[in-house]
Amino acid sequence: MQTIGAETVIADPDDITVANPYELHTNIMTELYNGKYHLIIVDLDFFENTGHLDVNLRNLLLVNGGRFHNHIKNNVRLNAILLNVVSEINEKKPQYKAVIRNLMGEFFSLLLRDEFEYSPKLYYSP
Repeated sequence: MQTIGAETVIADPDDITVANPYELHTNIMTELYNGKYHLIIVDLDFFENTGHLDVNLRNLLLVNGGRFHNHIKNNVRLNAILLNVVSEINEKKPQYKAVIRNLMGEFFSLLLRDEFEYSPKLYYSP
């Protein structure tokens, strides 16, 4: 169980939780839950100057006020990508950083398509 911002999230196995920038988040009542989780922290400038993904997370999340959904349920594709990222981190095979960057590019592309709330000011036109 987690709190993310003002929301209490009870995640089931294979659910994904996302804390947006400046959202206070914490695990609570940990003694009631047996399990394992992976914490992946992505810098807002992760995709800058890489040519992998034409998105500026800093601009989308901080300047324009967009946000990712905090609780993503039953998304087999996103979960598989994150498990592959964890595997790459653990194995550290040649070119693993390039593989991780590509996997995270796919992950964030899917998040932006399916799990993102755009701020109304993104659509404002005078």
